[in-house]
Amino acid sequence: MSTEYNSFMLSVRGFKVATERQAKQLQAKVTLQLLRGVILGNPVDTGRMRGGWVVGVGDAPDYEPPEKVTDKGRALSARHMTEAASTGQRLSELPLGTPTYVVNNVSYSAHVNRLHKNKARFVEAAIENVKSQFTKGAP
Repeated sequence: MSTEYNSFMLSVRGFKVATERQAKQLQAKVTLQLLRGVILGNPVDTGRMRGGWVVGVGDAPDYEPPEKVTDKGRALSARHMTEAASTGQRLSELPLGTPTYVVNNVSYSAHVNRLHKNKARFVEAAIENVKSQFTKGAP
């Protein structure tokens, strides 16, 4: 084979590796931005629902949400963001195309999202915010 062909194939492989790495990093960033958006947008009464947000990888996680939160969720944002930093690193190491989920298994979370007097549809607002961040300049 010619050296031009070998050079071309190396360039294609390099492009593939770089593109896959960027796609994984983008997925991690989108997932974490969505997690951040729903946590910060989540109305807080007891903090239980705010503490119930988690990221699932591959499948939506089935977990038991916290029973009781004593700080009404004030410290949860910081804890979630710290956990999210390490989750982000793990997310960017996943095989390309592995689905990720941002989930809340607190039984009343859908009701709060639908009907809260001041923050109804906060999940949809977080999704739209993330979409707008990552689609700027897209056709």
